[in-house]
Amino acid sequence: ILTIDVGTTNLKCILFGEDGNQVVKRSLSNTTRYPQPFFAEQEPHQWLNNLAVILGEMSQICPQEFRSIEAIALTGQMHGPVLLEDQKGEVAYPCIIWSDTRAAEEVEILQKEFSAEFFSQHMGNPLQQSLTLPKIFWLKRHKPEVLNRTAKVVFPKDYIGCILGGEITTDYSDASGSLFYNLYSRCWEKELWEALGLSPAMLPEVVSGDTVIGFVSEEAARIFSLPSGIPIVKGGGDLATTALATGAGQEGNVSLCIGTAGQLLFCMDRIEEEVMGKLYLFLQCLGDNYFCLGTVPAGGVSLDWFFSLFGIQDLNKLWERVEKIERISLRRAILFYPFLLGTGTPHFNYHASAGFLGLQMNHKVEDVLIAILEGITFALQDSLRKTPAIDEKVKKVILSGGLVRLPVLPQIVSNVFNRPVFLSRYLDTASVGAFFLAMRAMGRDYGDILEGGYGMACLPEDVYVQYYRRVYDLYQSFLDVILSFALQTSAYFKEET
Repeated sequence: ILTIDVGTTNLKCILFGEDGNQVVKRSLSNTTRYPQPFFAEQEPHQWLNNLAVILGEMSQICPQEFRSIEAIALTGQMHGPVLLEDQKGEVAYPCIIWSDTRAAEEVEILQKEFSAEFFSQHMGNPLQQSLTLPKIFWLKRHKPEVLNRTAKVVFPKDYIGCILGGEITTDYSDASGSLFYNLYSRCWEKELWEALGLSPAMLPEVVSGDTVIGFVSEEAARIFSLPSGIPIVKGGGDLATTALATGAGQEGNVSLCIGTAGQLLFCMDRIEEEVMGKLYLFLQCLGDNYFCLGTVPAGGVSLDWFFSLFGIQDLNKLWERVEKIERISLRRAILFYPFLLGTGTPHFNYHASAGFLGLQMNHKVEDVLIAILEGITFALQDSLRKTPAIDEKVKKVILSGGLVRLPVLPQIVSNVFNRPVFLSRYLDTASVGAFFLAMRAMGRDYGDILEGGYGMACLPEDVYVQYYRRVYDLYQSFLDVILSFALQTSAYFKEET
């Protein structure tokens, strides 16, 4: 089974055996352009170029397995609209990705026109510029000619499916992350769409993530070095497939995925009023339940920023120093607020700024790295603390993502959350979730693979649990100051100009 993940950082392809083990994996970087402040765009055509190169390489590395592919499943970054001009997949504008926050003014207009409660009560989510609708509305106000050329609005993984030969559709998870799909009636909010002067014909059919949407065409087979006729399985947004792969749907589990962003995921059979307006709420890709998202947009990327800022190049040596830290000092209290891209949930302040508190002359680079990991963990804990009824039900944390390789992180998470932490054995959880959907589409059981997908890492230690409670209280006591900084500096510079 071949999975294709259109991630924010990379486009990644993995060939899985039926046992869930990887046969081969390849990825290439996706370029994000920042043409103006708060803008973040990617070119869908670059995804296709990356896909062609990767699949060409994979067909050479393991030709026999490549010829035996039984299904292709899709996943990818959510919320960024891909505007299709026609059935052939021509795009009308770059993909305005999830981290783009240009639509602040559009959010204010929509809030006055429809009210924040309207979106919470119908779409289950707060009105935020990271979601799809404000991005579309920005195009309507600033680039109306683009929408005039648009035949369908889809999402990154849907675009790949269309190019390969599948029908133009989306799944429940990506639809519910758009802010124009009603979570209660489970249909597009066409009246809202029409009120903004947009045609409902632009909205694609919504299908379950295990639906076969078509087969690899002869043309796609030639371009992407694939055998023709392979079934294409719809898949789901990367958050949904990550939740599926990490067992977030099992009672008592919460999933923490710390990659580019930091994400906290858990599933619910029904919509709980307690989460409304505090966390993001989406349908699972099969449409049979819901999952909640708590997020800090700058998760692992906070470390990348730190390395780049201070010109740290020998990362292997630095990680060796961090890995040697067996016990975190109980006297070292550096606070890091990881708001390089805003807060995410539960504060929804996407113009907030990051900050350090407590730095002293005796601190070393590894002390600062530990503080960054703690800050990311505190920010994710905030989302769970805002929903105490959910918090009480959590029995264990499943940890995944690129930062899992740091031995100190599971212990920090266990002590901050005061729960046992289990490590996912899968680094590429979104792809594994897509693999599960392909297995389901083929009528094959993946229960044993899911159950064996994580193992025990560590238990909370009382002395550190108490320590982190005090440090978290400190973190909370200065949080309002950090959040107000960006607002006050913005007002100050407006006065100066």
